[in-house]
Amino acid sequence: MLPGQKMHDAIPQRVAVQLLLALDYAHTIGVIHTDIKPSNVFVLLEDESLISASYLPATAADPAAFDPSTKSWLIKSQPIALYCPDFKLTSEVNIALDDWGVATWSNAHLTELIQPVPLQAPEVLTWASWGSTVDLWNLGAMLLEATRGKRMFSGKTPPDGKYDIRMHLREIEEMFGPFPKLFLDAGDPEIIQDCFDEDGKVKHFSNFSRPALESPWCMEGLTHETSILLSAFLRKVMKMDPTKRKNTM
Repeated sequence: MLPGQKMHDAIPQRVAVQLLLALDYAHTIGVIHTDIKPSNVFVLLEDESLISASYLPATAADPAAFDPSTKSWLIKSQPIALYCPDFKLTSEVNIALDDWGVATWSNAHLTELIQPVPLQAPEVLTWASWGSTVDLWNLGAMLLEATRGKRMFSGKTPPDGKYDIRMHLREIEEMFGPFPKLFLDAGDPEIIQDCFDEDGKVKHFSNFSRPALESPWCMEGLTHETSILLSAFLRKVMKMDPTKRKNTM
């Protein structure tokens, strides 16, 4: 979804509303998407002639794809880069949630290995039972990345940048507060014992800190009013307790 681009101030709310509508329908019929990420959120073009009339003529073809010595050419498909005259993606933008290939049933999981790792819900990270509200956490974690170019969590540790689940959990703890005891009791005992101390705090990386959700780092480029609305929304859909996540704006 527009890689490397930060969107207009009005877009995060519209994107969130449309994704919530898609998830509400899916969850109503017992389907969990499980793979919400920027590359699975497509911007719909109201006027497809923009591609043939404006984008393609301005896009150079790959000369290496054409071999005059052969009767046929194999031309590799290329993604369409952002084309938006004057960047007028404002309140009119429409999106679609794509790639339901790894979706699962609410009452019969096809797999327990779900979600892109940096976007995994806490209950998925700790191997607790999970349901449709994993999509809400996934949506929230993805939204800043898709609309502001900010990745909420990475789990990467210095100096080599290797992934560590304890760092991932520490990032979540730092941004959303301590993990509830009931949540920890529901997780896999070995994971909980390895990652948390007796007080329910992540054992490692105690010196790690990061900007608050409402900080300019997370909400860069947004007005104060929009920042408040977006951070409040994220706190609704990214509650530690899966049963308290709200599918609402």
